[in-house]
Amino acid sequence: MLILLSQLVHNLLVWCKHWLLDAVAPTEDTGQHQTTPPKDAATPHIIDTLQARGIKRLLKEVLWGYGKVSFKRKRVICISLNPLYPLIHRITTAFQALLKPYKIRVLLDET
Repeated sequence: MLILLSQLVHNLLVWCKHWLLDAVAPTEDTGQHQTTPPKDAATPHIIDTLQARGIKRLLKEVLWGYGKVSFKRKRVICISLNPLYPLIHRITTAFQALLKPYKIRVLLDET
């Protein structure tokens, strides 16, 4: 059972990386993406940041950040991330692009 769970986690991390990359810079050949990538000068840096991380570094440096999730009527409406976390501005942009179609806002918690 433990081996199957570890395989599931590994697959979810790989998929998450691809989802974030596709949200920032969708490929033309899939035809599945309905959102447009952000028109940001930092987009190449975001892509480089995500592509340079393997599974362990992706988890430790990208997905391990602190934040708050806000719900309204049992639905996620906002994710607030810690602005002091390393690489947060690049990651925030990628998550904003990924979650925009679901009407989930991703913000830096400035409080």
